[in-house]
Amino acid sequence: MEVRFRSMTDLLLRSGAPATTVEALRHAVADRLDRPTQLVAFATGDRILTAFELPGVASPDRASWGAPAHILPLLSWIAIRPSYVEVVVDRTGADITEVAGGAVHGSTTVVAGPDDEIERNAPGGRSQPSFQRPATDAWHHNAAAVAAATAHALSRVGARLLLVAGDIRAIHLLLARLPQRPLLIRRVSGGRGPDGSAARRAIDVARARAAYAEETRLAMTAALRNAATSTVIEGADRTLTALAGGRVRTLFIDRRVASTGTAWFGSELLCAARPVALPGGDGPRRGGLVDVAVRAALLTDAAICQTNRQTVPIAGGIGALCRYR
Repeated sequence: MEVRFRSMTDLLLRSGAPATTVEALRHAVADRLDRPTQLVAFATGDRILTAFELPGVASPDRASWGAPAHILPLLSWIAIRPSYVEVVVDRTGADITEVAGGAVHGSTTVVAGPDDEIERNAPGGRSQPSFQRPATDAWHHNAAAVAAATAHALSRVGARLLLVAGDIRAIHLLLARLPQRPLLIRRVSGGRGPDGSAARRAIDVARARAAYAEETRLAMTAALRNAATSTVIEGADRTLTALAGGRVRTLFIDRRVASTGTAWFGSELLCAARPVALPGGDGPRRGGLVDVAVRAALLTDAAICQTNRQTVPIAGGIGALCRYR
């Protein structure tokens, strides 16, 4: 690890990174060099802006100096690990786990329903409804509490993937009470009790998450192929112009084609294909085409989809699907 890190710091220094920045990075990773890990760190001046580990990543070492930061590899990591909420439910409550996009682990909340009268006895005769009704009411009340907690969890992590497990009747009651919103709902294994299903459920969750990520990517590329010609643009100049105007719904990047090229940006400039005069005398800054485009997309709430020329050929390696003509 030490040898690998030294080669990256040498590359940073040759690229123009200040020695103080490289030293700050060295301090940030010093306690991680003795164990295998994948670390992402962003720094400026003599301080670390953020640093975190990415478990499970198997990619070449990367080091770059410049602005905007080269975050496309990080976005790739996040794209295949979308946010989700997992609910393991029974008739008394649920265990709700929310996992943010790009995260490996999340936080779990135990929800206990307000009613604990859940037994449905069947004594028979005229008294049977009086026994069944309180139990049924309790199930409905508990399902409402779980649904409210699930809705909050989905909102907190911005998830559109809901994974459910547990008692079939409780699942139906839960889903019937969730607010109407765009959701993909998938069943996973097991229940709340100690039934030995945790390992199997973890596999189901990983598969469901990966499938959802791929479905999202395919939906983006299908939208591009099926869109009206007037809302599809290709090439650096037209794409940057649309990004600057906030018109882009989805930015498409073929990294192999668009890995070269430059663009301009600034505190008062989202992006431009060539230098422009800015108010106050502050000149635009020069950056990599892809990095400037990604920055503008994130600042204008545009989605980003990485593709290749085999599946979606884009002239110039960069293009966009616009929100309007």
